[in-house]
Amino acid sequence: MGPRPLLPMFTPAPAPGDPGVTPELAAVLVERQLALLKTYRWLVDVRTANFYTDRVWERLPSSWREALDASTLDELADLADLARAPRASCWPLSLLAFNAACRAASLPRTHAEMDTAARIRVGGGERGGAKGAGTRPLALLPPALRYGVRPKKAHEVSSLAPIIAQLVLPLGVKHLVVDLGAGQGHLSTLLSRKYGLRCVALDADAELVQTGRARAHTTQKMLDRAERSDGARATAAGVRSGGAGGAV
Repeated sequence: MGPRPLLPMFTPAPAPGDPGVTPELAAVLVERQLALLKTYRWLVDVRTANFYTDRVWERLPSSWREALDASTLDELADLADLARAPRASCWPLSLLAFNAACRAASLPRTHAEMDTAARIRVGGGERGGAKGAGTRPLALLPPALRYGVRPKKAHEVSSLAPIIAQLVLPLGVKHLVVDLGAGQGHLSTLLSRKYGLRCVALDADAELVQTGRARAHTTQKMLDRAERSDGARATAAGVRSGGAGGAV
């Protein structure tokens, strides 16, 4: 495999403690991310689950393989830390260029405390002590949105959706959430159905898109059925209440 083009070095993105991302900075970061994806598509398109079957290791440049194979766990952790440049001097220049491009295209971010994330996930903490709330991720999703969702995915979307909603809702309804690499659209469905956000789910895998559309159709039918059932129960309750009132 021949040499691959390197991404030009960029001015580093703001540190996590800097003020919020302005629209101008966001536009610059998007341009950087698109350039990163274009230049390193051969690596970005790799599926981690297929690392061995697709012989991903053999697709890496030989200089990368030699350096990675000889590195320690601490050196690997240092390379993966995008908050700063790697301290070790054992990496080839092409790998350092890739690392620098990733850092330059990364959004400033801060980590949420675990207790805060858990409190947001269950709705303000009122149900934080509910039995099974921390061990049954599917219970955190509305019933109609549990269809076809594995517990691991349920944990991911039920944790991430409220945080996204917290960030987007104060901006106003005109804003659109774009879910890149959406898979079957589990996250976008939850954001739309539970939080009323306008979402577009995009994925390069046509099979996942088709499965997601079929799932969305089934989910809609389940929601319609639940709405009719709720309406029927409300009507029946009203009739019983009215009948009891007349008898008195």
